[in-house]
Amino acid sequence: MRLFGTEHWSPQNLDAEIAFELAFARQAPSLLELVATADRNDEPAEPRQRISESIFAMSRAAELAFASGNTDTGYAICLRMITETRPASPMQLALYAAVGTLTGTVEVRLEAKGVKIDGPSEKPVFLRWPDDSAFATVLSRHFFVAAAASGTMFKEPSDFFNSEERSMKPQAFAALVASPEFGAIIDRGHEAGQPSRAWLQAIEALEYNYLMRLKLMQQDTYHWETMQPRGSIIDWSLLCIWTAHVRSGEFAARLSGGVPQNAAALFIRDLADELWLKRKAAPSFKI
Repeated sequence: MRLFGTEHWSPQNLDAEIAFELAFARQAPSLLELVATADRNDEPAEPRQRISESIFAMSRAAELAFASGNTDTGYAICLRMITETRPASPMQLALYAAVGTLTGTVEVRLEAKGVKIDGPSEKPVFLRWPDDSAFATVLSRHFFVAAAASGTMFKEPSDFFNSEERSMKPQAFAALVASPEFGAIIDRGHEAGQPSRAWLQAIEALEYNYLMRLKLMQQDTYHWETMQPRGSIIDWSLLCIWTAHVRSGEFAARLSGGVPQNAAALFIRDLADELWLKRKAAPSFKI
């Protein structure tokens, strides 16, 4: 299924744009080194954190493939992202976690002191919850949906929800619980297997926001038609949410007519179904 608004994208130009992003991803580390060297003006080298743009370039390539209905290519790029890139910042790690849980190559677990990301590398990555409440809230919303998509949240109770052990500041945790992402995953008001109105509203709000972001990007006709949109055309968090519900099967099958299905909603739900089928057919990590 194609994302609405991409019907007139040229297949040749699309292939070229994806190839450019992948080439940039390969060269990004060396480009960063050259820029850093020139920036020093022959001064003695100082320790610097090397933050490559490779992971973002590969995500843009995958997004273009998914948006054009080429799920196989997008899925293959996602697998390459997990094996060929190493996130070097918290936000890169959040994207890495989301993509990895969608492909079944990464497991994300929320813990009292932080989040644990277990992937193809030998040693898991552990990120402590930041002291800054606003940043902790942003990160937790991303990792929360990734943990739901990987299934760890529903395997066993997590000490992340234990207020006595959790190191995240109370205001940050309260903001997470009040977020639409939390409401779209945890349905506290459902009865007899039927989703509650609050849960439906959370899903509706996230899908509507996704639709509005896409329409806003499409108003910039030059960047949209040249396949260089000013923003992410795949809502990775929403994709994780639907993957979590597809794998659990609790509510996904009961949603016919339950939530308004706009063009963005239909696309993201269909993509979640396709990715889950691919993940089950050829799992490369624990499911």
